[in-house]
Amino acid sequence: MLVGITAPGFVDHDKGIVVMAPNIENGWFNYDLKTEAEFLFKKPVYVINDVNAAALGEYKKGSGLVYKSGLFYWLGAGIGGAIISDGKLISGSHGFAGEFGHGGSNQYNLKCNCGLNNCIEKVCSATTIPNSLLKILNNKYPEFYQKHFSNIKNLDMKLLFEIYNNLNKPIELKNSLLEVYNELFNHMSLLIHALDPDVVIIDGGSLAGNNLL
Repeated sequence: MLVGITAPGFVDHDKGIVVMAPNIENGWFNYDLKTEAEFLFKKPVYVINDVNAAALGEYKKGSGLVYKSGLFYWLGAGIGGAIISDGKLISGSHGFAGEFGHGGSNQYNLKCNCGLNNCIEKVCSATTIPNSLLKILNNKYPEFYQKHFSNIKNLDMKLLFEIYNNLNKPIELKNSLLEVYNELFNHMSLLIHALDPDVVIIDGGSLAGNNLL
C-alpha cells in the first residue's frame, strides 16, 4: 500500500521534500516529509504539492473531466496553481511548476514570504486581498471607505463579500476589487497565450461568496 500526502509550497515530488512552505507557521524549509512519514506509517509514501493534487482531482473526476489541457488556480492563503497537458500534470524539473503566486511579476513593491519582491500572492491571495483593497478604497474613494470600512477590524474575504452583496455591489467596491484582481488577470492572460489551454479552473477559499470572478 502506498500512502499519499499533500503539502503546500515548493515540493520536490521525486524526493518527497518540502523545499519551502513559507505560509505554514514558522515555515518549512527542506523538510524531509517523505522520510518522516515513512518512519511513522511503515509504508512507502509519495508527497505531492496540495494544489497539484487538487488539480488532478478536478481533471480526473471534477469540472475538468472533459478537457485534455488546462490551468488550475487555487486562491487561498496563498496562490497555487497547476498545469495539465494531454491529461498529465506538468510538474517541472523539481516539482515546482505551478507556483503561480511567485516570481515577482506585479507592480507593487512588496516583500513576499518566499524571499522575492512583487509576487502576486502578496496582492491577490485570500489573506492579502482585504488589505490591498482597503488601500485602494482609502486612496480613491475616501468617503466610501470612511462610511463602510473605517471601523472594521480583521476584514476577511467572507465579510468583504457579505458587504459587497449587501450594498448591492457598489461601483466603488467593484472597481477597487477589479483593480486588485488585475494582477491575477494579467497572470492568467500571459499563461493562456503561452500555453493555449482548453480551460482555466479557479477554486479556493477566496471565492467564498465571490461572484465577481
